[in-house]
Amino acid sequence: MCKRLLLSLLLIVLSAGCAKKVQPVTPQAPESTPLAHGWRDVHPPLKPTNIAAIGDIFWLCGTEETIASSSDGGNTWKLRHKIPGGRTLLSITFLNETMGHAGGEGGLLLSTVDGGQTWVSHDLGPDTVQAFSFSDAAHGIAVLSGRRGKTGIGMLDEVQGTPFLNSTVKLTHDGGQHWEDATSLKTDEELRRYTEVLSVAALDPTHYLIGIRQPQIAVGYAVTSDAGRLWKLVHLDDVYATRVFVHDGEYWAFGIEYLDREKGGGYSAPVSLHSKDGENWVHGLRGPNEFPNCNFQGCYLSDGVVENLYGQRAKFWVLPRDGTMTKTWAIAGNFACMVAETAKCGLVEVTEEPPAR
Repeated sequence: MCKRLLLSLLLIVLSAGCAKKVQPVTPQAPESTPLAHGWRDVHPPLKPTNIAAIGDIFWLCGTEETIASSSDGGNTWKLRHKIPGGRTLLSITFLNETMGHAGGEGGLLLSTVDGGQTWVSHDLGPDTVQAFSFSDAAHGIAVLSGRRGKTGIGMLDEVQGTPFLNSTVKLTHDGGQHWEDATSLKTDEELRRYTEVLSVAALDPTHYLIGIRQPQIAVGYAVTSDAGRLWKLVHLDDVYATRVFVHDGEYWAFGIEYLDREKGGGYSAPVSLHSKDGENWVHGLRGPNEFPNCNFQGCYLSDGVVENLYGQRAKFWVLPRDGTMTKTWAIAGNFACMVAETAKCGLVEVTEEPPAR
């Protein structure tokens, strides 16, 4: 009886000892865990200056001619191109999943036709490539300038974008190997008064548009339908919308419009316009309030809220709303990333109604 009791006590002690050695461990999230709510610092292999997105992929460009991409919401980044000591890239865009371009200092323009696997370098001259647009792999337009105008002057300048001063507009018809100046912009008596370039857009191999401004007087579009040989000035009364992009075979312009001026005073309202040729424009959706800036994907409505005005109904992306969102952002799938001191990313929610400010 005593032996059985001692054996039972021994088994209990051994069991208790084993139990202490098999304590449950609380799972720890690895560094590559999916992004949580709020903006989160990510660590791309470059000092970023700009960002773009196509499909579910983010593309960053920056110093030392560096380009990196992320296909997991900014969680991990793959280095795609770098030249140690190279020039700084200032902008990057993708026409589709395989075709993209990046431009920057010293007339540098890079192009890829294989989804960023390889990049070809083009030299446009000594000035900075401030903006560019391609309709396909061969045909594109770029604006070069040694400097930009001041930023933060007011809502009008913010909507229209920072003007490129002392600028030269160039076109290519062979994928960037050769470029020609759009000389009539400087020689045409009507167009030469518009000394500031605000944006450029390539619709197809023969149709191009330049958003231009005559300081303190008017804004308009210089449009061509013959691949840049002749340009025509298009001015829309009371419309200041020269942030122009190409979407679904049309030009789209975003900005502000002054209403009821004929009644004295009037007021401003957000406006979106679209056109198949740059000359005849149709009003699109109006946002609920004026937007400070826009990119190809949509317009910044308020902190953490982006509006997409393409189509029949507006769509809103709700991003992290902590007061830190910058004007340099992109959205890929369910994620948004922005460029600040470094890159930050967060989750996105899609709604059909704008959230309260």
